[in-house]
Amino acid sequence: MLENDPFDEVVKELRESITQAKVIQGKAAQKGVVTADNVIELRNVHANATENLEMLREMTSAIENRGGRFEGKFFSANEMLNRQNTVRSLESGVTEIDLFIRDIEAKNKARAEVARKRDAYSPQAAKDDFVQTQEHAQREETELQDQVLDRLSYGLQELRETGVNINDELVVQDAMLNDIDRDMSGVQVRLRAANQKVDKLLASMSNKGKICTIISLVLILLFLVMFVFN
Repeated sequence: MLENDPFDEVVKELRESITQAKVIQGKAAQKGVVTADNVIELRNVHANATENLEMLREMTSAIENRGGRFEGKFFSANEMLNRQNTVRSLESGVTEIDLFIRDIEAKNKARAEVARKRDAYSPQAAKDDFVQTQEHAQREETELQDQVLDRLSYGLQELRETGVNINDELVVQDAMLNDIDRDMSGVQVRLRAANQKVDKLLASMSNKGKICTIISLVLILLFLVMFVFN
């Protein structure tokens, strides 16, 4: 990882925003009421979290578009996958903040509408309007929950596809390693056979012949080394 990686800094700030929103929600749940100040504070937190989340998406896309290279650093497939998973998990937290704000606004709107109709109509009409408003609010909440489930399902599908791709790549790499191992085994067998032939040849030669052969082999080796480096 990069030192002072801006990705990590933005992730840290975004997590702090999500934690702050959860603290506000917890206090509101204890009191049993969400004040206007709570809603304003949550909106500010959500706006900051959304901005940071977009920055993380842009950083991740930039690395992917450059083939894993960014500012002189090469990110492996695992590192890129970890960043994608981090962004997805943080997206869920930001979505929860948004859903909570929407739910509060919907309930406040429903209460205001019920109060208005209660003042304008008879008690029975106000009661009917209240029931309709509650049903409408429940439908909206159900739709929001369906949207969240759809996003989670899409994220899980992407994660599954990524896992399948990684597994396929590992299978290919394993096959390549097996081929290389077989080739190396064959080379070792041929080298042993060649060494045995050289040993037999040296054993059958006189000392003078051995010296000439060694000099010739050294000259050939020097020629091959010069040829490779040139």
